[in-house]
Amino acid sequence: MNQEGFQKMAGSRQERYLKEEKPVLGSLILGSYEYASWQPVKVGSNYHFSLLGVYYSVPYHLRGTEIIARVSGDLVSAYSDNHHVATHQRSFDVGSHITDTSHMPEAHLSYLRDTTKEITSRAQGIGVSCEAVIASVLASHRFPRLHTSKL
Repeated sequence: MNQEGFQKMAGSRQERYLKEEKPVLGSLILGSYEYASWQPVKVGSNYHFSLLGVYYSVPYHLRGTEIIARVSGDLVSAYSDNHHVATHQRSFDVGSHITDTSHMPEAHLSYLRDTTKEITSRAQGIGVSCEAVIASVLASHRFPRLHTSKL
């Protein structure tokens, strides 16, 4: 049927397809369609947004702004002003925080890197009195690492 000529014009369906349509066709997508939902979310002061009870990080300069979150079967992506800013593996652990350290400001990164030994060493560099105060603060708490932000 496609090879038969048209009644009122020259050529056939196959000839027209080969001449006009086939050259502009692209290849089909190899992957299957993935359902995703999109929703606006507010970024908190800790540069995380909440989605289905899980907290995901975005670059810290976006704190306090509204972004668009895309949720698919296994990924959560964040977009700000139509630009992709973050992607995380989706978590189903309600209440958990999924944080990419590249999203953190330098001060927060240094806090993560600091250990009690490093804090004590810095205090020694300042002076004996400073070292004594730091040792006293660290000794007065059951979990000293939780209180180093006070130093």
